[in-house]
Amino acid sequence: MLLFVGLGNPTPDSENNRHNVGFKIIDSINKKFGLSKQKPKFKGLLTTGNVGDKKSLCNQTSNIYEQFWNLYQRAYWVF
Repeated sequence: MLLFVGLGNPTPDSENNRHNVGFKIIDSINKKFGLSKQKPKFKGLLTTGNVGDKKSLCNQTSNIYEQFWNLYQRAYWVF
């Protein structure tokens, strides 16, 4: 199993800066491998599917929870 975690800041002024590279990578993985539609789970947006022959989970913190870098640990304790 693979777990990809995309970190970023949820504010609009952070959308296209280096702090959101994690969000962009997760979006690219989702698109390239056709993973499931994002669903709110684990204080973020979760997608599931296969990357190659491995079951994969991709999670990025979401605007729903307004998670910032210093709060991400709460979202990933469950893993």
